[in-house]
Amino acid sequence: KYEVQKTLEYFRDCSNTIMNHYLLGTPLMIICDECDQLSPSVVLYFLVHYAKINIDLAIKLMKSKKVNIFDEGVRLYSLIKNSN
Repeated sequence: KYEVQKTLEYFRDCSNTIMNHYLLGTPLMIICDECDQLSPSVVLYFLVHYAKINIDLAIKLMKSKKVNIFDEGVRLYSLIKNSN
């Protein structure tokens, strides 16, 4: 439960940063070591909760830009989909 709360807090903080940069017109790069789960999950959370895009459509959009993300599926799918 603690890990879930911390993960959601991290996603919200990152999403706020993304939104602030967007509103200021400032470029922002979202990366992680392997770029397969963590950074794509941050972007997915942003698209679902801030841009209000359906999670499955958001995944398709992201994979159309970078095909080698979520190779093993979206590990945090239900967490992102069901969080408020």
